[in-house]
Amino acid sequence: MTQDPLARALRDTCATLTAHMLVPASSLDALLDKVPVDSGHRSQRRRLLPIGAALVSAAAVSATVVLGLQLGDRTHRASALPGTGVAASGPFPSSEYFLATRSRPFRPPQGHPPQVVIVRASDHTAVATIPPKTLDESNSPVLSPDGSRIYATWSNPSRMGYYDLTTGKTVVLDSRHGILTGLTISADGKTLAYEWVGTPGSPETSTSIVIRDLDTEEARFLPNAPAGPQVLSMALSPDGAQLAVVPTTTTTRPLLLVRTTDARAFGHPARVTGFGCATHSAYEPRWTVHGLYALDFCGQASDLVTIDPKTHATRVFHRFNAPGITAYTVIPTSNGELIAATGQPTGHALLYDPQRGWKATAVTGIDGLAEITSD
Repeated sequence: MTQDPLARALRDTCATLTAHMLVPASSLDALLDKVPVDSGHRSQRRRLLPIGAALVSAAAVSATVVLGLQLGDRTHRASALPGTGVAASGPFPSSEYFLATRSRPFRPPQGHPPQVVIVRASDHTAVATIPPKTLDESNSPVLSPDGSRIYATWSNPSRMGYYDLTTGKTVVLDSRHGILTGLTISADGKTLAYEWVGTPGSPETSTSIVIRDLDTEEARFLPNAPAGPQVLSMALSPDGAQLAVVPTTTTTRPLLLVRTTDARAFGHPARVTGFGCATHSAYEPRWTVHGLYALDFCGQASDLVTIDPKTHATRVFHRFNAPGITAYTVIPTSNGELIAATGQPTGHALLYDPQRGWKATAVTGIDGLAEITSD
């Protein structure tokens, strides 16, 4: 039997188009051999086809082969690190995701701050990385409750704004002389608080807390904040009405509660005293819809403590024990809290589930938490 002229045209054209492709000739032969041979009632119709149809058909076969090569090549590439995808694909709500960090190769003289990575709490997987040219851990990143933005601060000049996770654009909300740092956001997503050092080098006498209403863009100030050389550790209440602050002006660090509408709040703060030992130090307050948390250090041991904002009563939520936890974040899921924690500000991170007996699971693809620590 002889093959149809159309089949011969396809074979000849494909052979020319794919002469430089790394495909065995037999693969094209097998494909073209499926074209039916001459038959009395169909051959005449095929001969009436214009030559352009043969070329189009050949090009389609060639394109199919090229696509197959590309897809085959992708399956053999080395897999990327978890969470290296495009970050502008949000939202990533804070009830399901949290911010972590991934170290970058050292580049002298100063090196690079760690990248910010978004982690999904349900399966402990890093799902996206923020472009380092946009922001990194040094920018005090904070994920908005609805997961549409990452609020951050930048220097030179000093600015505060957000990275939009749906558009990939950066928007500046505040710019002023001095230093802006230490962001925190209320659980309802309506209020921001951050530290403003008016005179760099003299935080003890020039630091105020900026309270910003994100609906009206109105800003008010709480002057005379108890700031020392380290960044203040703060957390807003879910409605933005109160602020939990750990002063950095003393070696023993109490936990203070102030009203965000009181311009003289730091003149008469409420002090939480019900901790486990007289020489305790409080660190890292976190305030979710479920409660107010802080780390309590008595010597080398660290406890995760809950505080009643009304009575100031404290309760040990979990004992991490020595060497303790120095950085953590709280993910307020619908079934209760998850705790992501690490023994170092940049170290191996574990995700704890209090609802499952504090079962700890390692989070792959990251090596720290995007938290501002006060030590």
